[in-house]
Amino acid sequence: KNGIQLMTCGIVPVPHEEINIYPTRFRKGEQMTCKTSSDAVMYIYDATGQMVYREDILEGETRHAVPQQQGLYVVRIIIRKSGTGGHFKIVVND
Repeated sequence: KNGIQLMTCGIVPVPHEEINIYPTRFRKGEQMTCKTSSDAVMYIYDATGQMVYREDILEGETRHAVPQQQGLYVVRIIIRKSGTGGHFKIVVND
């Protein structure tokens, strides 16, 4: 009308899913704490890429046993409703 144009932003906000694992260094037999903002699935892979563990986890803070074998592992957590997720490295020592 008056020649002024209003520029709009095309960015659509996406809700952020909280995923966290701590600590990241363990001794055999210890447990890791997993914190998620929604129900999720946790996968643990060894250094060769072989899946060694899978578990459904509930929203909130939960505790899980770490692998009994010493080594480096990758923990992958996928939020069920959004399909988003994260990867974490953990180390298990004697």
